[in-house]
Amino acid sequence: MNYEVDFLPVGEGSGDAIVIRYGDDTNGYLLHVVDGGRTETANTIIRHINRYYPGYFVNHMVLSHADNGSCDRAHWRDGAFPRR
Repeated sequence: MNYEVDFLPVGEGSGDAIVIRYGDDTNGYLLHVVDGGRTETANTIIRHINRYYPGYFVNHMVLSHADNGSCDRAHWRDGAFPRR
């Protein structure tokens, strides 16, 4: 299985968002996002995915912890990526 891991800064002192693409040419690739950042930094992740993985959609998303500024589902759900 092939994989790529991208660590993206999502604000000052806020940690990183992680985008992982994994799979193979035969079965296809999946996209996984860990800690999508805060609502105001989500566009950084969306731009990265659209630039490096055009046409992909997020297959899996993990929120390791929630806090008052965490990105809500609506930001990701409402047209950020193509749907299957």
